[in-house]
Amino acid sequence: MRKFYSQLFQILDSKQKRQARFSVFLILIGGIIDVIGLSIVLPVLAVANDPDLINSNSFIFGVKTALGLSDSGFLQLFFLSLVLVFVVRAWVYVAIKVSLSRFSYGISANKSVELLVNFFNSELLENKGKQTSDIVRDIVINTQHFSSFVIMPFLLVVSEFVIITILLTALLFYDPLLVGLVFLVVFPTASVFYFLSKRKVTNIGNSRNIVHSKVTDIVLRGVAGLVEMKLFREENSLLSYLEKEQRKLVDLNVKKAVLVDLFPKLMEVTAVLGIVAVFFYATFIDTSNNLLILLGVFGAASYRIIPSINKIVANLLFLREYSFLFDIISKADGQKRVNHSVAAKDTISFNKAIQFHEVEFYFDKSSDFKTVLPELEIKKGSVFGVVGESGSGKTTLINLLLGFYYPKSGKVAIDGKELSIDNRRSWWDQIGFVRQDVFIINESLKKNVCFGIKDSDIDMEKLRSSCEQAQLNSLIERFPNGLDESLGENGNKLSGGQKQRVAIARSLYKNSEILVFDEATSGLDSKTEAEIFATLMQLNDQGLTIVLITHNPANIKYCDHVLELADGKIKVIDTKENG
Repeated sequence: MRKFYSQLFQILDSKQKRQARFSVFLILIGGIIDVIGLSIVLPVLAVANDPDLINSNSFIFGVKTALGLSDSGFLQLFFLSLVLVFVVRAWVYVAIKVSLSRFSYGISANKSVELLVNFFNSELLENKGKQTSDIVRDIVINTQHFSSFVIMPFLLVVSEFVIITILLTALLFYDPLLVGLVFLVVFPTASVFYFLSKRKVTNIGNSRNIVHSKVTDIVLRGVAGLVEMKLFREENSLLSYLEKEQRKLVDLNVKKAVLVDLFPKLMEVTAVLGIVAVFFYATFIDTSNNLLILLGVFGAASYRIIPSINKIVANLLFLREYSFLFDIISKADGQKRVNHSVAAKDTISFNKAIQFHEVEFYFDKSSDFKTVLPELEIKKGSVFGVVGESGSGKTTLINLLLGFYYPKSGKVAIDGKELSIDNRRSWWDQIGFVRQDVFIINESLKKNVCFGIKDSDIDMEKLRSSCEQAQLNSLIERFPNGLDESLGENGNKLSGGQKQRVAIARSLYKNSEILVFDEATSGLDSKTEAEIFATLMQLNDQGLTIVLITHNPANIKYCDHVLELADGKIKVIDTKENG
């Protein structure tokens, strides 16, 4: 338990730690009210067993006399007070539950945002090889699980432990031997069960997390590859794979359910043994005690203690099962969001050329494949083509140019100024990017073109001009809602060429100085491709620098300079002048 406490407080920020301490305080208040409620049961049982106590007990008689009540009237008030106390107890319980839940799920929401901030702040290479399904699962699902199966169980364990401690302490004043009996009957069973189950539950949790990731990946694969699944008759194969993983989940869930449900049944048997023990205690050991009172006290204590023990063990098992979440949530380390209203630490101006000086890049030092660019220049206002087979290093070159990768040696410079982490935000502000699978959000055409701009800040005149330059006017006229027409998920209302034009318009609205065109027309028919290039050439005539990445040699006719890559090395640099 101390380990969980330490791990949890390492994850929480200072505000959340204060909230956690306040939550523990509320738990303590709830525990005291719980005990007060149960403590009233004792005199009620005593009076119910012996009504003469109303007059023989000096305290009870004094209260009755002060209120001026008859015996029957006092007894009615007594029982009414008991009901009232339990009503207040229930109301306080609900209020505390709301407060604890708000605290717990507030952390879930906070950590979900922090994990996405962490993802945005990470370098491109850090996420290379990561599964999309794992990233989505951690941000969306595991943060919720952290609240439901780590924070809430931890608070419930603390809550029930406080209640049991206060209750047993109060019972000590009534009958220490009875408390010892309760302790000996209940706690050994709970301790042994938890000790035998904790490792099994931890393994179930780790295994279930792995299977959940596979299931999510299977579903995403089926949704994203619907056309291919149908054309290649792969639906049944994928369904079989899903059924296989779901069967694993069923087996893991059954094992967990049996463990969780088994313990309350064991505690029921333990409670019966406790009643038998009380009977023998009152009959053969301490005959001076009233059996009915002792059974009533044991029953009242068991009524509260045994459910508490059940909750403690069940929630400790939850903590064990989901202990792997600490490693995931710890990545939400409170990184700050990028404040775009604050100027970048350093700026870059693009007026002359982009230069690569003795650049060398590799993913793994021991790898034979390295991208080597000794000297390379992309002049402002030119159309610079990069051609090569798949895997030749074209994408690496673009990521170096964009500042997503940093050279292992040499440098990338803009107008002689080295591109770095301090000035790349300024550089990104000048770059438009169009790729084959254009990023389209499930929003209006207007929001897709003015991506990242608040509605209140959109310049409608500039938007219309950008759409006109990208030759989107005919599309806008066909849309019933014009610029406000939703483009659907992944732009499913658009053709491939229309998606490219939306991306071009987006770059123009951004006032991009350079447009990177990364294999963007490879999926288009020749007519649409020619129309897109005609638009690009018009934009180039207006001064826009274009970097064209292609594996199609036919497209080099549009370029002023052409760089051919092979195995990460420059094979040839050609220009229109030298043919």
